[in-house]
Amino acid sequence: EVSEAVFQAVTSRPLPALGDMIDALGPAVSGGHLKLVSFDSEAEELFVRTGLAGAWSTSPGADWLSLISTNMLPNKIDYFLHRTMQVTTEIDHETGELESTVTVTLRNDAPPEGLPGYLIANAQGLPYGTNKDALALYTPHALDSVVVDGQEAPVQRQEGLGGHIYTVPVLVGPESAATVEFRLSGTAPAGRFYELDLLHQPLVNMDQVS
Repeated sequence: EVSEAVFQAVTSRPLPALGDMIDALGPAVSGGHLKLVSFDSEAEELFVRTGLAGAWSTSPGADWLSLISTNMLPNKIDYFLHRTMQVTTEIDHETGELESTVTVTLRNDAPPEGLPGYLIANAQGLPYGTNKDALALYTPHALDSVVVDGQEAPVQRQEGLGGHIYTVPVLVGPESAATVEFRLSGTAPAGRFYELDLLHQPLVNMDQVS
């Protein structure tokens, strides 16, 4: 009922001035929580100028990385998911060869019981409170290996957004954690200094990155 009322209000009532809307929504935009896209070129140009556009942007000459989680169960268990990511990169400055290890820990704080089904249940017969994610790593580098909790894991490989997309299914039980390790190799961007752009996914719980 709330969603329907909000939609009806936004699409039928006169909207405030653009400046007032920008002031009201500014914190959500600057925090990366609100993004808009339009297939109308003039509208998309407006989104770009106001910081609402969701297109990725990387610094010239920088390496880049993005980690995207997708809930594979029809529930709201993402509320309980916490991610930590450690990126370790070694570069041979004579050859430009790069080796990088991206270690991701997914901690699922969902309880095994005591909450409504739409929050922690699922239609796949998994125990209540189980988190099942498709964890995708976006990078310009090649994937050498990926392991989940020390075991080699199946990976889906795709191309997109100017690089590679490596997706791994990860199952995390209630009040448990899982660790995923990606090993990458490639060529470091030319330049005296190494810079890494992290393209963050807006989440309920912000990533902890080192």
